[in-house]
Amino acid sequence: MALKQLAFSVCAALLTGSMVSALAPTAEAYTSRSMTSTLIQGTAKELAQTNQEQQAEQWFNQGWKLIDAGNPEQALALFDRVLKLYPNHALTLTGRGQALYDMNRYQDSLAAFKQALKLNNQLVGAWIGLGNALDETGQPQAALNAYDQAIKLQPQNAIAWYNKGVTLGRLKQYKDAIAAYDQAIKIEPKYESAWFNRGVMLANLERFQEAIVAFNETLKINPDNQKAQQNRDILLRKVGQVPRGNSTVTVR
Repeated sequence: MALKQLAFSVCAALLTGSMVSALAPTAEAYTSRSMTSTLIQGTAKELAQTNQEQQAEQWFNQGWKLIDAGNPEQALALFDRVLKLYPNHALTLTGRGQALYDMNRYQDSLAAFKQALKLNNQLVGAWIGLGNALDETGQPQAALNAYDQAIKLQPQNAIAWYNKGVTLGRLKQYKDAIAAYDQAIKIEPKYESAWFNRGVMLANLERFQEAIVAFNETLKINPDNQKAQQNRDILLRKVGQVPRGNSTVTVR
């Protein structure tokens, strides 16, 4: 069965909630001569803060790019830089959680996602990430609850449905897993991993003809998927459509 998928792609969100208030109109700087130096100093301070925000946003966006590029260690360092400036920025804590998850530091990842959701419980990506971390730390039911929270917030999130299917499959709740994969495929008809895992679940239920169809759909999306090819051929042999061979269905 395929591993849990990333909850996020490159994220270009601004650092919300951290912007300084706008400068006063220029005319006010000359209302009183005694106030001029104070206003100039205040302007310089605000410009420095603006530059700080720009730098933090660059680190934030670069961190997500590094996640997508498979460099979670570097991403973590950038997210930590942002959090030194904005320790309560939920999206950055979510990124930190994803980086830690990708580094197999699941307990640390769990803590980061929980902290992000404590600050903003509307973050779909953080709920998905929390589910992934919970599953990896041996808490599958809590993981399912987290995915359900993500789905409640965003019913059309294919990754939430897919990852829910993975957890259900690990629990050998194959029919429920198929239903979750069906939802993911309904949202994204060319979801290769969902079709593949659907085939595995069907094979586990000995619904071999349906599993063959699922693996065929996988191969339509990606003709180079060797595991789908292998599984389909094994099942074809099993139902007598090709010479019999190894009857074991491989999973990933």
